Amino acid sequence: MSYLELKNRELISRISQQISALQKRGLVPPAVAGRMLDAIRRGNINFIKPSSVKLMLRGDVFQLNAFICTRCGLTKLNYFPSEAKPPLCPNCNVEMVQAPIFVPYVQGTKYPLDASHDKALIGTHLGSRNLRRRVLCPLDRREPRGIKILDPQRPIRSMAWICPKNLQEKYSECPYRREYITSYGTRELVCCYDPDDRKHNYISRRCEKEGYLPISVGIREAILRRILSAVRRGIDIHFQPHLPVDGVAKPLVISVFHADSNSLKKVDAPLIYRRLGSYVDIYYAEKMEIFQGAIGVRVGLPESPTRTRVFIPYLEQEGGSTVFRIYYRKFETSGIIVKADVQRLINVGKENVREKAEELVHTLLHAIIKHIPLFTGIEAQKFFEAIDLSGRDKGVVIGAVYDNSEGTKGATKQILSGSELKRDLELLVLESVNCPLNCQYACRACLFLERCIWLNRGLNRHLLREGIK
Repeated sequence: MSYLELKNRELISRISQQISALQKRGLVPPAVAGRMLDAIRRGNINFIKPSSVKLMLRGDVFQLNAFICTRCGLTKLNYFPSEAKPPLCPNCNVEMVQAPIFVPYVQGTKYPLDASHDKALIGTHLGSRNLRRRVLCPLDRREPRGIKILDPQRPIRSMAWICPKNLQEKYSECPYRREYITSYGTRELVCCYDPDDRKHNYISRRCEKEGYLPISVGIREAILRRILSAVRRGIDIHFQPHLPVDGVAKPLVISVFHADSNSLKKVDAPLIYRRLGSYVDIYYAEKMEIFQGAIGVRVGLPESPTRTRVFIPYLEQEGGSTVFRIYYRKFETSGIIVKADVQRLINVGKENVREKAEELVHTLLHAIIKHIPLFTGIEAQKFFEAIDLSGRDKGVVIGAVYDNSEGTKGATKQILSGSELKRDLELLVLESVNCPLNCQYACRACLFLERCIWLNRGLNRHLLREGIK
């Protein structure tokens, strides 16, 4: 029988610990974490194992069925192709691309309150009812205005309303139409209609200053009218247009692992042991059970920091109660286990030892994953990490680096030379204490990973210099 069976008390306990750890690091708002943990205590938890994933996003909040032509700017709204390919522009006969979506950006140092139950915070799209009066042509309330990037070097900032060819032919004269000359010398007929600028007969004053009207103007107010809960709570949210890309939404994934103690093989790593102390041990596990579960998604601009993103949990209302859904997968693999047992440091009165042990283990895992491609020939994205906090009260923190993709099982064994960690890898791991940018704790230049269970929180490269003191 598998150790990590669904509804297993140990698995449920460790999922709760992972959620508490995410809250501690500011990745899940306290009120949202409380709702998740309460659903777990009540037994209102559904494990869903997807057999396939089909992307069908429809609705008034967030969808991907609006398209634009990058050549002439023609816009198609609420277009659902019968085949899995984009439509062709009738003017240019080229494939159209998905139109921009409007992504939330939370101002302030951290996500202040729980507004995550309001799904309008996920974002909005050009076909939304709240944006429809901005999208449609002021002279023809059935046809949308066009959208074009006027400066490829500033694609988001220069995304402007334009007058597409079909509307130019239909309305030869329009009080809102202006000619704009781009920095490349091309001429574009832009639309300066702003439904909020009644003072100037709906003609935007920004057109006189900048020559065009960015599509972002007025978007924040239009969307916030929908998000009443966020407005009442005083959350300062902005919305910025952005083309749909992977980085807009980042799933928050928890990872639980189990390896039988009898199957662990001690790995000799003399340089690491000498540097970090006798309380650190490294093992190789030929067989590990892995449970990975997605508990929600963080939405924001791809380049934005974690604190500005909106977290949307997989919490649903069913029959008057809140149900917590976890989309999971389970598999067996192999990997490297790092164990920090700092109980004796606690016994002699050392402060903050448990927190430092978590940071040390997490930092070690990142340092290993960063350099593992040099010894395996496999990219770092094919490996994943997990941290077991079940022994934290006893001063024990255990982390694992494991092969996360089909066909890579056993890849972590390539960083071993017999029963020893390869000396070159040891040196590189310890050298991770130095950052080319001399950052405070960790950054993209030294320890950050694209796929991190804590989204690169809880790292401290300085612990690699002398361990926990």
